[in-house]
Amino acid sequence: MAVPSNATLSRQERAERVRWQAEDDLRTLRRAEEIRSQPSRLKVVQKIATEEMQALEKIKKRI
Repeated sequence: MAVPSNATLSRQERAERVRWQAEDDLRTLRRAEEIRSQPSRLKVVQKIATEEMQALEKIKKRI
C-alpha cells in the first residue's frame, strides 16, 4: 500500500503524522535510556556495533 506524500495530506493528517513520529521518537529515546542504564546490556550493544563497523569497513575497502 502506497503512503501518501505530505503534499497530498490535509493539515490535520500532517499534524497527526508529525505527532505519531514524535511519539515514536520518544519511545526510541526511552529505550536508549533503558539500554544505557544497564551496563551489561550496553556492553553487548557496543560489541555488536564494533563488529558491524568492522564488517562495513571491509566492504568499503572493496569498493
